[in-house]
Amino acid sequence: MVNDNLRLYYQLYDLSRQQNEAIQEKDVDEVLSILQDKKEIIEELEGINVEEEIRAHQNPEETLSELQELMEKLNKLEEENVDLMEEHMTSLAQEIKSLADGRKTMEGYSQSQSSQKKSEGKVIDEKG
Repeated sequence: MVNDNLRLYYQLYDLSRQQNEAIQEKDVDEVLSILQDKKEIIEELEGINVEEEIRAHQNPEETLSELQELMEKLNKLEEENVDLMEEHMTSLAQEIKSLADGRKTMEGYSQSQSSQKKSEGKVIDEKG
């Protein structure tokens, strides 16, 4: 499967590995860039007749087996990527909630301080 349209599946797998690393590093810009690259490859793959590609190889059975194995690895990696993204989304949502709660607490404290009457210092003159 070298130098033909099926190489795109290998590129897709490689990008998925890179995406996994970027997710773990919480590099949102890199994840978005990789997703764009993957989208372009998927669009290319949509125009390929995989059956014809496989039959064009010297050993179609071996090529089919290789492609199936790659697709299983790719599927497993994509599931892991989705799980990681969901995990990071959950932790990010918790962080945002925590920040919002802290802000509300600070606002409440600030409002209670400003609504209290500031005591004026009074001097009692006992001399008369």
